[in-house]
Amino acid sequence: MPLNRKTLKVFDFFAGCGSTSCGFQTSGMKIVYALDQDNNALSSFKTNFPNAQADLIDIGKTNIEYIKKIVKNHSDPVLFSGCAPCQPFSNQNTLRPDQNKDDRYPLLSYFGIIVENCLPDLVFLENVPGLQKFYAENQIFRGLYKNWRKWNINTHLNQ
Repeated sequence: MPLNRKTLKVFDFFAGCGSTSCGFQTSGMKIVYALDQDNNALSSFKTNFPNAQADLIDIGKTNIEYIKKIVKNHSDPVLFSGCAPCQPFSNQNTLRPDQNKDDRYPLLSYFGIIVENCLPDLVFLENVPGLQKFYAENQIFRGLYKNWRKWNINTHLNQ
């Protein structure tokens, strides 16, 4: 059964000021939750989306049971948006630090753990130029993609 975007409830992880949520809302979706660790950005998000719950949390320290409870409070279908900081992955960043020294690199893994435990109906992941090269064996994007397919989350890889 096709999903009606007018009934989709959006959970925006790495919400920032809400630019991705703005696109979802413009297309008719309902923004219900946001998470970010930047207080200034989240303050802007709250101004832009006053009816959405917005939490100031580091995604790596997020209580998954807390997120599951929020998801449960909203009727299906649910979309999780994960537009993590792209600097560790983008081929535009020629000064990319070593993966082991960049604390932004594991952020997508933390998002993947939340997806795995909450199993939303849809997942949106920003297509950063260069992210696909992280599809190589033992790389973060490959693990996310393989797991999402295993959990029957609708996936489309635009290469």
